[in-house]
Amino acid sequence: MNNKKNASAGIKLIPYGTISAAVMGDSIAMQNVLLYYRRYICKLCQYTFIAPGGLVRRHLDDELRQELEIQLLLRIPRFKIE
Repeated sequence: MNNKKNASAGIKLIPYGTISAAVMGDSIAMQNVLLYYRRYICKLCQYTFIAPGGLVRRHLDDELRQELEIQLLLRIPRFKIE
C-alpha cells in the first residue's frame, strides 16, 4: 500500500532490480541507490550559519555528507531481500 501511495504522489521509487543488484555488490547499482538518496542526505547535512551582519546562510557539511554516504554504502549489502 505504501508503494501505491508513493507512486500516486509522483515519487519515483528505486526499481527492485536495482536494489537486488546493489545488495549483490554491483557497483553501478550501488551508485544508483546513492544518487537516489543524495538529495535527502544533503538536506540532512545542511546547517544554518548567521554571519556577523545578521545575514543567514545555509551551508552543507561535506564531512557529514560523506560519512552518511559511506554508511549507506556499507549497509546496502546487509539489506534482506525476500
